Amino acid sequence: MARSVDVLRPEELAGLEPVLEAETGFRYRFLADEGRPRIQESWSNPGAREPEATREFPLRFAIGAGRLDRSYVLERSGRMWFAPLEVIGRGPERRAVLGPGHTMRPGTRFDLPIERDCLGCHASGLPPEAYPLNVFPSPEDWRPEGLSCDACHGAVELHAEWQERDLAGDRTSGADPILRHGELERPERLSVCAVCHLQGDARFDLTPTVFGPIGARPEPGGDLLEKRAVFVAAEPSAEVGFVSHVERLVLSRCYTRTDAGPLQLDCTTCHDPHRPLDDPREKARVRNACLDCHGHSERQVSCAREARPSDPDCVSCHMPEVPVFDVEHVRIHDHFVRRRPEPPPAESELRTAEAPDGNWKRFLWPERPLEPADPPDLRMMAWVQGKHWNKAAHLVARAPGPTTRSLPLYHHLRGFLLEELGRAQDARASYEQALALAPGLPATRLNLGLLLAQLGDVHAGLTMLSALAEDHPLCDAAWRHRAAALFERGHPEEVQQNLERAFTLHPQASLASLLADFLESRGKPALAQEWRARAKEHDPRLPSPR
Repeated sequence: MARSVDVLRPEELAGLEPVLEAETGFRYRFLADEGRPRIQESWSNPGAREPEATREFPLRFAIGAGRLDRSYVLERSGRMWFAPLEVIGRGPERRAVLGPGHTMRPGTRFDLPIERDCLGCHASGLPPEAYPLNVFPSPEDWRPEGLSCDACHGAVELHAEWQERDLAGDRTSGADPILRHGELERPERLSVCAVCHLQGDARFDLTPTVFGPIGARPEPGGDLLEKRAVFVAAEPSAEVGFVSHVERLVLSRCYTRTDAGPLQLDCTTCHDPHRPLDDPREKARVRNACLDCHGHSERQVSCAREARPSDPDCVSCHMPEVPVFDVEHVRIHDHFVRRRPEPPPAESELRTAEAPDGNWKRFLWPERPLEPADPPDLRMMAWVQGKHWNKAAHLVARAPGPTTRSLPLYHHLRGFLLEELGRAQDARASYEQALALAPGLPATRLNLGLLLAQLGDVHAGLTMLSALAEDHPLCDAAWRHRAAALFERGHPEEVQQNLERAFTLHPQASLASLLADFLESRGKPALAQEWRARAKEHDPRLPSPR
């Protein structure tokens, strides 16, 4: 876990072949000469000998230890984005491939953001809250470092101080503040792992947050599901996600059995989190873990394989390796332990959700059900997060429960849904309720500012968007929304200025093309052509300016 976020070593990128994105014609390659790791994009028209366009961006750090795959973070416009390539395999099998997001959505290029939610499972310390959510922090504010002891054990600095006092003979300072997992009930023990190993198809925190659905990583020691709602597929299938370990584990008879006594299955039954998975001792521990329960004579179970006590391998049959549906080229052990698992699919259709149709249920510990188990307000939030508007629409009139009533995110998502349903005045009221609970909520200010202008209160909308841009200087969307509000008022010069400001903060071909069309409509063809040329610089597939 210490390498879950890692510094980037230029030599790790050496010798990797470029990768062609066949659907678009873009080619990507890693470069690391002169100790400057970066990624290059090139594009050629069919039959062209030389690349028609080339772009490069610096790579800042890596995500993942590289055991199965390793992603890379590039910096563009002062913000963090996934590099189009990742690296899979090790040794002679090592190669660069398109990242999962770029495989699912060809042409994504450099537009997949990395936010605090992504880093929360990989870094001990998170970047400061900022907006947009993927602002690249300064080195003074944050450095990428993998998970340390505090991610699982809590107050490690206080623990070190307590140990110093205790070793000095001072035993008047109370109990050691370190979290000892053996003293926790099973849901609390699993919660420590579930923070990172329970992803689901939708998830959000149930405590007020300022910037996004997931806030800071919860302190270890409590029940995660009292602090976070996670929605998983209502009907488990043979296909599994890359981060499905806890979700699948609790389906197992080994987990739900009531006669296990002290041998209750949890993650540490098999894994020592202080050792890497490829450590021979860890491999032996995992393979032997089943025998702690099934190897005793009074619990002996039959096995079709010839008994080999010196080389137990229950895992291969009862937790087979399967492909995952959200990361190409990767296989993991299915943590749904079964006597006779169904045959795994040869490969899975690459997608982001286990149940893309939104047929979800709220994940709960089998031994600790909550009432109500699946309240409609939480289900509505999950469906809005997954953009299942029709499913969420019939719940929009339901009153919020005691948890969501004071949750800014609930009112923000409800406002977003009401906008999608064409109920602008109701959306305004819901957004205003979110801001009453959390006045600084940037996404709500962004949406409400534009909505106010569309409802005729242009001055209030512009005032809100200007304040947002001042509070968050890299927020290009505030300037784009200001341009839309000014268009409503009929101020073409200011529309142009605001669009140009947005482009300066985050250059995009789509924005340059929008500016070109706007200027063309205003009878400024020469200036429009200049912006079409800029658009082509950022997307060479666009036609050349006439």
